[in-house]
Amino acid sequence: MNNIFKFDVGVKVTDSITGFTGVIMARTEYLTGCNRYGILREEISATEPIPDWEWLDETRLRFKSTWTGTKWEPVKAKVKIKIDVENDPGGSSQNAPK
Repeated sequence: MNNIFKFDVGVKVTDSITGFTGVIMARTEYLTGCNRYGILREEISATEPIPDWEWLDETRLRFKSTWTGTKWEPVKAKVKIKIDVENDPGGSSQNAPK
């Protein structure tokens, strides 16, 4: 199956049902043809742990975009996450869909 994703990793999107807005951190493709995206909310406090991603179907998502004067462009996110390398176990994502 040669599935094409609608959204790139790193762009801002909004859930058309709940209004949840965040940054696409990961995407998955299922054998059934369903694309799902792992979305991290933008507002992360330095004093709280990084929250789990929300996994949403592609059909629910809309670009968070800006008008450039000639066309609508997706907003590229600037995500800065500080990782404690000495205590980070590495490996697969803790937030992968189950």
